Amino acid sequence: MKILTFLIYSLTIFASQLMYANVVGSKVHPNKKKFSKTPIADSLKNVSPTKYQFSQGSQFDHDKDGIPDKDELRGISKYEYIKGDFTWKLAKSDAISKGGYLASISSKSENEKVSKESDKNNAWIGGFDDTYEGRWSWISGEPFKYKNWAKNRPNSKDNNDDFLEIQKDGKWNDTHNNVKQGYILEKKIKTNPNLADTDGDGYTDLVEIKANSDPRDRQSKPYDKKK
Repeated sequence: MKILTFLIYSLTIFASQLMYANVVGSKVHPNKKKFSKTPIADSLKNVSPTKYQFSQGSQFDHDKDGIPDKDELRGISKYEYIKGDFTWKLAKSDAISKGGYLASISSKSENEKVSKESDKNNAWIGGFDDTYEGRWSWISGEPFKYKNWAKNRPNSKDNNDDFLEIQKDGKWNDTHNNVKQGYILEKKIKTNPNLADTDGDGYTDLVEIKANSDPRDRQSKPYDKKK
């Protein structure tokens, strides 16, 4: 009797999930073919992060959404220029309150993305050496290996130039905390490597990320339905 009850319960759950998947695939997302590359409805299931099939060092793309599994696990960086009159320390606190941190840059391609996002404004980023003079660090804890200093920077004569800004031309300058300006917010978007569409809204994670939509939020869409 217990076995029969369990089987009925399991079939009920399966049927409800199937109905949900069909609704998501056919009604909620009329433009799925345009914006998505994989059958999303087939992937709508909850998978515990502890059951991922591949390690972070893997190059596999288990869900075939165009993002390597390791990148989905460690998070994909998204940048945003936050306007305002912030000192570096205030910018640091504001970034944390927004669920991110001051941008850390580890490659030329990342520097280009951050520079583009700043829209030709000087902006704070997450570098500092106020703990140990001359020993630059990123607020995120990433290794400070890539550098793009402006000419004659960093300044070795002024020990108060402890905080990093990216200039209009993409070069870096060390300056005082009391300078007031906007900053570059960096957020890590972690998605499910077992689901092509983490939030089940009908659009693959890669499509949403490229369109500045949140692949973890079903209410966030990569296009305007009115167009």
